[in-house]
Amino acid sequence: MEKEYLGSKFRHDFTCKDDQLYQMIEEGYEGVMGICGNPPGECYDFCMSQYARFNIPVNTAINEAIFEGINSSLHVFDFMDPYLLFTGISDVSMSDDWANYAYEVMDNGRFFEISPENVESFIYSPGTSEGMFHYILSNPGLKALPSSLGNVITDMLDGEYRVDETCISAVTPACRAALEDLCRLPDGAPNYTAVRAYFDLAAWAATAWIIGPPGRDFLRAHHDIFNVVLQHREAILVDGAVIAPTHYRKLARPPQSCYKCGIAAWCVEITMESGGSRFICEHCLSYGMPAMGMAICGSKHCLLAQCPHHPYHYMGAAGIERTRREYGQLGAVARGEAVTRISGDKPLLFG
Repeated sequence: MEKEYLGSKFRHDFTCKDDQLYQMIEEGYEGVMGICGNPPGECYDFCMSQYARFNIPVNTAINEAIFEGINSSLHVFDFMDPYLLFTGISDVSMSDDWANYAYEVMDNGRFFEISPENVESFIYSPGTSEGMFHYILSNPGLKALPSSLGNVITDMLDGEYRVDETCISAVTPACRAALEDLCRLPDGAPNYTAVRAYFDLAAWAATAWIIGPPGRDFLRAHHDIFNVVLQHREAILVDGAVIAPTHYRKLARPPQSCYKCGIAAWCVEITMESGGSRFICEHCLSYGMPAMGMAICGSKHCLLAQCPHHPYHYMGAAGIERTRREYGQLGAVARGEAVTRISGDKPLLFG
């Protein structure tokens, strides 16, 4: 028998939850947005405006370094951890709706209820992008970025995720020489702290761009989750497909609960109904049919007197005690019945 429970499961009870964006990358996708090579032109222009803002000299000879800094930041959001954008720093956030509601997805005009382990839910977070953008611009530097975001991007620049090739060693000797010419100590030696700052500023500015309003149109064009949520205020991700609320129903009952009576109990199972799939409890599935043997509902032997369908539910706590006494294993042994009660109204005798 399954572990007996009554009531909706908690978020942590769904132990087989899929992280679908990670799975997409593991299956060979070049990032969720497919950003690789030259960064978006709008992002580059924004980063150049930040060099100008701080009166930092730049020239075309160091473009490769600026690209490297930008790509290090965008690679984190696109490939290394595609869920970072949904952690309360952008227009779209992940939600716990997948664990609180039952979802039915439409396919060819029919609705199929899906398991919560296969659903990730996203909602619109108005004002978050603007607030975070202004915070980042008011607090320059990777170390000032919220949460551990700055540390992750710094690790990327330091070569933690690319066989120890740092951002400085990744650029060509010509670009590195151009950076050294811009960053000299009083004695004429290269100032590598200042050289590294060129990469850090580009990565910091690219982070502000992708999170903030300047990057919104790019995200809508290249990230399906952002595109759907910004149009419809919510979306779900199912088996790698982004689905708009025009093609699913979010029902006001717990996931894996009976679609007829709404209880979430151990006996609820998926069934085919009216050309679609739905979860239904044993009571509603076998309604009107006589129970088999010692079964309480249909074919299920149930000790959960807490369930409203149990015949002793009306007794409250006393119903639990009576159920254990009449149907439990210890009660059967005390009455001299078989040690193992399989089914039927009469005890099984051995020997």
